[in-house]
Amino acid sequence: MQLFAVTGKPIWHSLSPQLHNAAYQNLGLRARYFRLAAGSARQALEISKQLGISGLNVTAPYKQDMAELMDELDVSARKTGVVNTVVFKGSKTKGYNTDPDGVIGALINSGVNPSKRRALILGAGGSARAAAFGLLQCRAEVTIANRTNSKAVSLAKELGCASVPWTPSSLRKTIKDADVIIGCLSQSEDIVQSKWLNKHTVVMDARYVHTSHLIEQATKAGCRMINGRLWLLHQAAIAFEHFTGQKPDISAMEEGLSDFRLSRLPALSVIGFMGCGKSSVTRILAKKLNYKKTDIDRTIERRTGTSIAEIFKNKGEPFFRKLESAALMNAGRHSRAVLDCGGGIVKSIANRRLLQFYGPVAWLWADEEETLRRLAGNKTRPVLNDSLASGNFHRLLASRIPLYAQTADILFPSFQKSPNQIADDIIREIDCAGIRRG
Repeated sequence: MQLFAVTGKPIWHSLSPQLHNAAYQNLGLRARYFRLAAGSARQALEISKQLGISGLNVTAPYKQDMAELMDELDVSARKTGVVNTVVFKGSKTKGYNTDPDGVIGALINSGVNPSKRRALILGAGGSARAAAFGLLQCRAEVTIANRTNSKAVSLAKELGCASVPWTPSSLRKTIKDADVIIGCLSQSEDIVQSKWLNKHTVVMDARYVHTSHLIEQATKAGCRMINGRLWLLHQAAIAFEHFTGQKPDISAMEEGLSDFRLSRLPALSVIGFMGCGKSSVTRILAKKLNYKKTDIDRTIERRTGTSIAEIFKNKGEPFFRKLESAALMNAGRHSRAVLDCGGGIVKSIANRRLLQFYGPVAWLWADEEETLRRLAGNKTRPVLNDSLASGNFHRLLASRIPLYAQTADILFPSFQKSPNQIADDIIREIDCAGIRRG
């Protein structure tokens, strides 16, 4: 199974997994795409290599940092200094920027030819750079405005276009004259006023998850709106080709956007290999969320009056897995719960589907070296002892990775941070994604 992911900070709000997984299913590909909540572009790259990921999408704020880490860049990435798509070729990486073509694809497929149109870009970050570059390639007249004026001036000089200061007096005329306005701000700014906008103006905002001041004012003015999801859709289709060498069915990808499974948090399941820190993190998560913690392994021990090690020794693993599935099925009856799941719970396809049915699934990851260090001297884990005795630890860990990837919505690194910090990272992502608790 090929693995793919998207990284950024925050990242749980990303709709890219829905797009790509729908396209894989449509083409019958054995592939899985998930979110990677890395602390930096470099960490995302390192974890991708540890997991054997074939392709990685990159969003804010890591696009420019990722470009500096690539072994090779395509023309668009090299000229914009931005990478939003990474393809792994053995130990080497090649970076692409599919955002410029994504912007143009969204405009053209909405009946807007950007050639010789006056376009205003609000922002000067990675998305703004990509939008400006794509429009300039189509011979549009591009102007850039940013709240930090020096960044707008610098980007405009680099790309060979115009810039205007971030002041009402400067922006008013530029907005009135614009044929196309594209918002590329990480946070909504309230400087734009509806009375500056004309009905003929086409407006699109890269912030496709949450509304923005620009969208509110453009709607009020009766402007023609293009949903920012079209930008996401068209850049994703190009990234998909880089990843797989095949053209996706755009309509299948678009249907994937209707997946609203992340809209609520009735239960949160935490999965991962033994030693990744699940017990400590779930205990803290349950307290911070005011949820009940359910430890699947401890539930089995209470019901049987026997330790997990004794069950494995006397009854064998297949018998334990049946108990595990029964405990998981019962645990899902409780809302407002954090489920602490054993490392092998994902071996059953029924369990994987059940976990996804219950609500969002977080995957804690520690690499092989860190995992072995944490588990050194532990005699209470029968699967660990058997794999170490047979020299199959590496193979066991590698075999679980695709199963975790098939189950999880998002991966969190569980090394170099305390359990409390990891729990805070998970809650921050939940809140940024607008996932309702309870």
